[in-house]
Amino acid sequence: MAVNMTKQEKLRAGVVGLGMIGGGIAESLLTSGYLPAVYDVRRESMEPFAGRARLASSAKEVAALSEVVMICVVNAAQAESVLTGGDGVLSAGKRGLIVCLVSTVSRRDVLRLGALCEEAGASLVDCGVSPGYLAARNGMIAMAGGGDEALERAESVLSGWSKEVIRCGGAGAGMAVKLARNVFTFGCWRVAKEAQHLVEASGGDPHKLLRAIEASDPEGELPLDKLRRAGKDGKIPPEVAEKNYPLMVKDLDAALDLAEETDVSMPAALAAREFAEDTLDFPRPEEDASARGIAAADRVYRGMGAHLASRAENAYVGETLKNVFGGVWSRGGLSLSSRRLLVMGVAAAQGRADLIRTQALGALQNGELTESALQEAVLQLSYYAGWCNGGAVARGVSEAIAAFHRERGLNDPAQK
Repeated sequence: MAVNMTKQEKLRAGVVGLGMIGGGIAESLLTSGYLPAVYDVRRESMEPFAGRARLASSAKEVAALSEVVMICVVNAAQAESVLTGGDGVLSAGKRGLIVCLVSTVSRRDVLRLGALCEEAGASLVDCGVSPGYLAARNGMIAMAGGGDEALERAESVLSGWSKEVIRCGGAGAGMAVKLARNVFTFGCWRVAKEAQHLVEASGGDPHKLLRAIEASDPEGELPLDKLRRAGKDGKIPPEVAEKNYPLMVKDLDAALDLAEETDVSMPAALAAREFAEDTLDFPRPEEDASARGIAAADRVYRGMGAHLASRAENAYVGETLKNVFGGVWSRGGLSLSSRRLLVMGVAAAQGRADLIRTQALGALQNGELTESALQEAVLQLSYYAGWCNGGAVARGVSEAIAAFHRERGLNDPAQK
């Protein structure tokens, strides 16, 4: 069976999966006149549509009655089952069918499921959506990816349940935009949490922080400023970067200093400081390698920069400052905690508890790793570096945690 619709004909779009989003999409498609049938493994989820759409006995039946099938399930495994199961969508043998995957899954899963559809003569459109709670009121946006022909044919259906269809590009592009949007959202949540903790630890009221943010940016535009200022190459204009870079570094350094003073862990702020140049597409300012090394040593090991600088006339120490700290630890591409874990792996292979202690203490002082994360690293490294070397790792981590507690006037956890 093949689907051959003209542009004047209205596509029928069935829905498989009737949770909050799928049920909402089905309601919107009913209103816009696209919905022939619905299906969900939970019979009770179909009952609200009784008398208004066909309550199908399988995903296969929905496909047989539709030119477009919306799949609204939880994960990739469920989506694959809906597609390829014995009574799945593809078993209907309907060539030219368009499958719209609304589930949030990985891009790899999108491409894999797309290949399964292609083998069966169908086309997959990956369609990220947001916000889900507006699904029943045509209030979501649809972030769609797929082939040009499939997107062209599916767009009227997508418009039947969304307020805007954003055509993002080829296969996987819709999901990539959805995932990136979620990174933006949840990343902002993490930053908000750190800012709240910093105010509270300083004796302030977090509601005053909220008021300050709302008053200074009533439209909530600042978080989007980076994306809006980017040129066609995706980069911030050089003059904007040059103006904002010194302010960004100065203010983040001050915030991180306050975090150290108040014992607040701020990994997101630390990452923002480490990748300031990359964030603003700003070339690293030219500076003496030794000066850069001193600053890096202070970031890696609290106060180590001044100590090494005082001994820089020693050839070994001088080269360490310029090349190890000024050259390697100062590079982008890896976070400070990632570089530290790599060094811990080498130290573990050599059974060096002293080096493990140094790295673990630095990670705790910077708020890069928690005590529980370091204990997990002990187990991981013990298996890969050998159980005897693992003992050295455990000793070094325990000593670091004890030293960290002493710095803050806390009880030694080993004495509990």
